[in-house]
Amino acid sequence: MTSRFPINIMAPLLIGIPVLALGIWLSMMWNHESRIAVAELAHEKIEQIHELAALKIHDMTTMPPMICELNEDLIRDGDLDTSDLRSWHPRLFDELQAFEMLSSITWGSEDGRGLWVARYADGNFYFDLKENGNSTVMNEWRLNENGTIIEHTMHRFEWDLFSRPWYATPKSRGEASWTEPYLWAGGDQTDKTTVGVSYGLPLYREDGSLIGVIDADFQLGDLAEFLKTIETGRDGVVILSTDDGQLLAASNEIPFSDGDGVLQHLSTADDVVIAQMGVLVEETVSSHDVSETITIKNKSYYMHISPVGEEQGLDWQLVTIIPTNAFIGNIEAHFRQSMFLSIAAVIFVVIIASAMARWLLNPLSTLISKLKLVGEGHLDTKVQLGTAKEYVNLGAAINEMTSSLHASQSREQFLRRELDHRVKNMLAEILALCRQAADRSDTDRKLLDDLVSQVASLTGVHDLLGKRGAEGLHLRELIDSCSSPYVQSNSQIEKEGPVAFIKPNAAMCLALVTNELANNARKYGALSIENGLIRTSWSIDDPNGDYSGVLKWTWEEVRGVAPDGKYKNGFGTQMIEAIIPYEISGTASIDFNSNGLLFTATIPLNCFILKNEDDDGDEDDEQGTLIND
Repeated sequence: MTSRFPINIMAPLLIGIPVLALGIWLSMMWNHESRIAVAELAHEKIEQIHELAALKIHDMTTMPPMICELNEDLIRDGDLDTSDLRSWHPRLFDELQAFEMLSSITWGSEDGRGLWVARYADGNFYFDLKENGNSTVMNEWRLNENGTIIEHTMHRFEWDLFSRPWYATPKSRGEASWTEPYLWAGGDQTDKTTVGVSYGLPLYREDGSLIGVIDADFQLGDLAEFLKTIETGRDGVVILSTDDGQLLAASNEIPFSDGDGVLQHLSTADDVVIAQMGVLVEETVSSHDVSETITIKNKSYYMHISPVGEEQGLDWQLVTIIPTNAFIGNIEAHFRQSMFLSIAAVIFVVIIASAMARWLLNPLSTLISKLKLVGEGHLDTKVQLGTAKEYVNLGAAINEMTSSLHASQSREQFLRRELDHRVKNMLAEILALCRQAADRSDTDRKLLDDLVSQVASLTGVHDLLGKRGAEGLHLRELIDSCSSPYVQSNSQIEKEGPVAFIKPNAAMCLALVTNELANNARKYGALSIENGLIRTSWSIDDPNGDYSGVLKWTWEEVRGVAPDGKYKNGFGTQMIEAIIPYEISGTASIDFNSNGLLFTATIPLNCFILKNEDDDGDEDDEQGTLIND
């Protein structure tokens, strides 16, 4: 394939392409390994983010159950008297001040009475009390910084304990329970809204009757502020949501409400990335961490989802999504830079290689032109190469070789002519002796005639081989030469098959076989009648395509005479079946039918000189291919 291109093209390519391939391979390997390392670092960073956030969430979510259990002990010990709810507010105020993440501590008795001390969104503390279980009115006072009730701040509003989720849910379940997240506001002159969640613990008497429900609420505003301190890049975001995708806290400024007083659902967010996060949260049912790389609007993101709050009975999901280019942007820039450097190096190498190729090309061009002359038979051609010592030595070696070839060719031609002359003389003498013997013999005349025809056939084949030389004798020519003494017209033998040149050693064997077949046909078969017809054909059987197959040869009398005993059992037929296996390791068989003889043989392809379809081309295979006539 490469021999079709000149050196001034091949040399730069053969040098430049490996350099380019090496540069690209090294760049790709570096890029690949860097991406793997950065991806691992990215996942480690995201896992660290989740560990910190999960720890913060754990601390916050363990506080309400602890406060409820503490107040349960105080209630059962009598420190918090359920018959005197007004006396609770100093104790509950101290608890709220001690635990800033709590937004309220609430109590509801089974008779409909209730109270709470709360920290509203405006930053003030409030005490709410309903002492009459049959009343529908709740009284509320604002507390000063010491927890003292400011009497003139009292106001009333309708309130029903039994409809409150923090009370109804634990009561109906008969165990401590979390309520669904809710929007938390409250207070005067504020529109600040955050998300709250409540933990209620039901208290029972020894007989199983309900005393009431102690509850602790906390709002997630502090958690949202904590998430905002996490470095996630310009487009990264960390979000805490319920397992069905409701927003609880976020590291960006996404609104918690959808505008109708309902918690924002991630999948309905205006931000496409957050909306996609909501869809993924809804589809994720695993209780284990999930990490994957996703594509949103042709932009790649690292995403990590992990469940949090499971120990406290909460089905929350912590989701982090960060653009991959926040980690690998520099890697891609360096990769492009390395690619440009590789291309520049290849251009430089190609320029140098082109100059070297031109320097080497002139002597080679001279050498090619001189060798073409030598190939055409001008063995007296002298090759003069300069430029480098190696070229000078090469030219001298070629000149010495052509001189030696010229002398050898002269000797070979002389010996060939001498040998050919002597063989011709010998065959002529043998043929003359055979004819004299045949003319003088009164007995065995037919045997001698056969001998004369066989010797004449060999003589004709030898003459043809002498004319053909080393290229061999065409099978078609051999058949024509050996059968010509026996046919009444050329149309009596039809020949069909591909071009196949027979090597000299096999040509003599096949000449004897052809002569015997034609001689027998003349005596007993198709050539003995005027309209007789013989059809001979051959084909190549080489399934492996490596010239290890055979040539299949058929000689069939298609318009002949019915054979008699002499035709079937003569010496000639026995000789035909024996000589091919013995001389050229082939096979031969003879059958007879009503039309006459049917001869089939297989001959190894190594008995033939195989020619290319384009004998004048510049390229020759070592063996070539057989071609059709």
